[in-house]
Amino acid sequence: GHTVLLSRAVVGPRSWRTPLVASTVYEVETNPYWNVPSRIARLELLPQIRKDPGYLAQHDMRVLTAEGKEVAASAVDWSQFFALGYRLRQDPGPDNPMGTPKFSFDNPYAVYIHDTPGKASFTKSTRALSHGCVRIEQPRALATQLLAANSTAVADSLDAAIASGETRHIKLD
Repeated sequence: GHTVLLSRAVVGPRSWRTPLVASTVYEVETNPYWNVPSRIARLELLPQIRKDPGYLAQHDMRVLTAEGKEVAASAVDWSQFFALGYRLRQDPGPDNPMGTPKFSFDNPYAVYIHDTPGKASFTKSTRALSHGCVRIEQPRALATQLLAANSTAVADSLDAAIASGETRHIKLD
């Protein structure tokens, strides 16, 4: 019945609206991969990759088949990228737009609440800057609040999980 955390957020503009969702967070994920949505890949990343063959390596990104197997970027016919079922995934790290941690909840839109390396966006008066997900200014504080109320995970382990660099899925009650 009282506020336990107040945090600024970044949401999507009209062209990438953040959907209204009623759901329950079921997991805190540390050091998440970013599975690039096809719309972002098509409109923003594929043009960059076509211009600069080193783009993927510079951004710790990989090409995966529909089955999740990695394919060498040099072997990809970029004109058939989507027809062949390829997708892009960025490894965890300081440039990953998901930051750490990420909060998963059931929704049909593939949106999340997550951290961001773009901390400067929280100082802007207009924060409609995302691709539909909700980026929050204090993700560790939110994770600590969720984990403190969780009997299966210990909030003290959050910093250790993040520092490990490994992707970890902490299920919530």
